[in-house]
Amino acid sequence: MKATQRLLIGGQWQDGEAEGFAKQDPVSGDTLWQGNAASEA
Repeated sequence: MKATQRLLIGGQWQDGEAEGFAKQDPVSGDTLWQGNAASEA
């Protein structure tokens, strides 16, 4: 999954474009949450 999300870094909103990740419920397989890792500036 690849997504763009804004990240607050150094008091300013930056575009983050690193790989996304998600956490699934181990029983149902439903996605509980999704997030993005920060990309290099």
